Amino acid sequence: MAAAVEGRLAASSQAPSGSRFYADLKAERLDLDAAAAFVRSLAGSSTEWPDEAQVSLDIGRATSAGQELRPFMTKLGYGPKTISLDQLKIATLMA
Repeated sequence: MAAAVEGRLAASSQAPSGSRFYADLKAERLDLDAAAAFVRSLAGSSTEWPDEAQVSLDIGRATSAGQELRPFMTKLGYGPKTISLDQLKIATLMA
């Protein structure tokens, strides 16, 4: 079953500030393992990843490693000198 994902994605690679990636996504359902595999296939090796990234996810029913997470919300990011986890919310974990 395909899931509709809505929101915004932005990427830039401007010198000298480096490359950046931003995502603000919302979905009713999402398989996190499949989404992570898809992103890894697009991103390539970690040496090709952006210098900075900010990701915000708001998922009604997420699935990871056979577990259902309802709802799943997170805001995370990284930069040249920082890694941040601003929000992580998992209201119910279902087996």
